[in-house]
Amino acid sequence: LGVLIPRFKNIYGRGDINFTRLIPKVLEHILKGKPIPVWGGTAKREYLFIDDAVEAYLMLGAISDEKLGRNRIFNFGSGNPIAVRGIIKTIRDLMSEKIDIVPAKDERKNEISDQYVSWEKANCVLGWKPGVFLDEGLRRTIAWYKEYIYTTTL
Repeated sequence: LGVLIPRFKNIYGRGDINFTRLIPKVLEHILKGKPIPVWGGTAKREYLFIDDAVEAYLMLGAISDEKLGRNRIFNFGSGNPIAVRGIIKTIRDLMSEKIDIVPAKDERKNEISDQYVSWEKANCVLGWKPGVFLDEGLRRTIAWYKEYIYTTTL
């Protein structure tokens, strides 16, 4: 049985209502006018827009066993790690909001400072590369959350 293992870095975008995750939490706090709690904030992560993740799944589903060979594990990321505080500031800037960033009550212990992947193999074997840059993906995400928060809080 040919098994493919996709590994994605921090997928974000419309439809994610897990408000414990960074981007949904930040957007919820901004849209409700509440300060944004953050622990540390220097850890760097990659964020991959949902459309790029879906495209990766479609490409994996369409690839032939002959082309795959032993290539069974694929990493998918943006190639642009950004600090947690950096992504919060980017979101605030895109929304033209100045909501405060405050220290979180619970500090994370033993957090890995930088997490990112190489998606070179996905590009070479599948022809995949991320197509939506962070600012554009966040603009689309912000628009969706504005509608979601507005319609669910009425």
